[in-house]
Amino acid sequence: MTQLHRQENAEPASLGSARPDPNRLMVWLIILLVVVFLAPIVWLPFTSNRRAAARADEYRSALVLLDTEADEVRDTLRELTDPTADPSSFAGLLTTIGDLRDGARAAGSVAAEPVPFAWPLSSSAPFERLVPIRERLEDHAVDSEMIVSTLVDVLNHRAVFADVLAVGEIPVEAPSRFARFRADMASAAESQAALVDSLPRNALLADHEAAIRSAVRRFENWVEEYVGALFEGRAADIEMLLRELTNLRVGLDLGMAATLASVRQDLNDRIDRLVEAVDASLVLLDG
Repeated sequence: MTQLHRQENAEPASLGSARPDPNRLMVWLIILLVVVFLAPIVWLPFTSNRRAAARADEYRSALVLLDTEADEVRDTLRELTDPTADPSSFAGLLTTIGDLRDGARAAGSVAAEPVPFAWPLSSSAPFERLVPIRERLEDHAVDSEMIVSTLVDVLNHRAVFADVLAVGEIPVEAPSRFARFRADMASAAESQAALVDSLPRNALLADHEAAIRSAVRRFENWVEEYVGALFEGRAADIEMLLRELTNLRVGLDLGMAATLASVRQDLNDRIDRLVEAVDASLVLLDG
């Protein structure tokens, strides 16, 4: 009885010890509130800064790509503006020109995206630093596209010019199949006129384009005069007309060399300014 009585008296004490400690609960509640309160204060600035850093990395990648491709396109410009270079070998230059175009489009695509905004409780300074970089990157993309466009125009102009007044060997005596010869020369004149219409329009090439158009218009009349002189056997006129055709082509060649020198100087200056501006943007971004 005494042992049983002791066990009964001990049971309420055991139940009482299982009750939660109010002080401990209060401590955990305070810790939970502190975590909930501090988490946004820590997490929001952290993720906000990461967003700014990610966009800065995109700008940096675009700038480095532009800087690299603009520098490499100098060799393409040098070859493209060499008057002794064969235009039939220019196909490989399109790769380097295309690389700069890709860089310009990548820069334009990144610059088209607005600068992200800072999360609440976060500093806006990292994002404000990106605003002028984005604006500069947009300008770099436009400048690069203009350089690419001019390079493509020069390449196409030279490709077309290679066939201007290139009518093959011209007989100095009336051929036996004269009617066929007359038809072939008339067709050549028509082809030259169509060729001129495929010339690209570019201010740097405008003077030479005008000279080509003038020469081709003269060639149309020249064909009629030469066919007539050949038919009638007028040797002096034949010699004079052949000399004139040669002089037309020589004049165009000299004009092409002068135009290419001017284009080379202009594009070299533009590339220099682009590279200098891109390097300045990289310094501003990492400064």
